[in-house]
Amino acid sequence: MVNNYEIPIADILIAQAIESLSKRQQDIILLSFFLSMSDVDIAELMNLAKSTVHYHKENALNKLRKFMEETTDEE
Repeated sequence: MVNNYEIPIADILIAQAIESLSKRQQDIILLSFFLSMSDVDIAELMNLAKSTVHYHKENALNKLRKFMEETTDEE
């Protein structure tokens, strides 16, 4: 649940990858990619600067990419 939005994630691997992120990064990724919110909208909702949202989103995407690569390499 992100700011009273319930966001179901059907893919278990993607859910695990998102769970590996910090709460702030999880919220930003879910709002951005699952609810199609802009960085400006997320910044307003979370009371953050747009640049902070962008920074956390980029770091989260890098972590997700690494998590997915490591997980798929193990299989």
